Amino acid sequence: MLVREYQEGKLGYNPLAEKYGMKSSAQLKRWVKVYEKFGAEGLVRKKHKETYSVPIQA
Repeated sequence: MLVREYQEGKLGYNPLAEKYGMKSSAQLKRWVKVYEKFGAEGLVRKKHKETYSVPIQA
């Protein structure tokens, strides 16, 4: 919701963060970056961390 509001161009990072009671706009900036790179899917919280096995070399 905040990302969409930012993209509509009505308010900048700082005014939006203030409007929603955020201590700083840093998190909002990260959300916008992630959204622009990965879309809405990038903003969905992951239920578990992915782990990858590493082959053991002798």
